[in-house]
Amino acid sequence: MTEIQRIAVPTADAAILADLAVPAGTGPWPGVVVVHDAFGLGDDIRRNTARFADNGFLALAPDLFSRGGL
Repeated sequence: MTEIQRIAVPTADAAILADLAVPAGTGPWPGVVVVHDAFGLGDDIRRNTARFADNGFLALAPDLFSRGGL
């Protein structure tokens, strides 16, 4: 399974934490954004993000709650 990196994505207000999964080999790769459900960025979303990378997609899962709750 692909390793997931925790990164900070800069925005105009403040950075948003996200999980990034990079496929094996050299790019460029097609990309996909994996959006979590109402419960936040959990292990199931991380597994889905890794699965996309395992299939050749650069996958980014932003933690939309990383700057606070609802």
